[in-house]
Amino acid sequence: MGMKFTRLGQTLAGLCQARRIYGSSTICLIDTNSDLGLADISIPANDDAIASIQLILNKLVVAICEGRSSYIRNP
Repeated sequence: MGMKFTRLGQTLAGLCQARRIYGSSTICLIDTNSDLGLADISIPANDDAIASIQLILNKLVVAICEGRSSYIRNP
């Protein structure tokens, strides 16, 4: 599915849509110039550096995979 947002307004619309349709929480990388109220879970980070984003996403993927595998083994 994946959407590409190019403007702040579109990004806000996407966040609202995810909350409304999927009932999902939002996890956001929050830089010093970001609005803390937009995210349910904030991760302070430099959102301008690709290496920073890759590092955080890799850590999140590993944590999610570990959590899912332990849930499947111990329902």
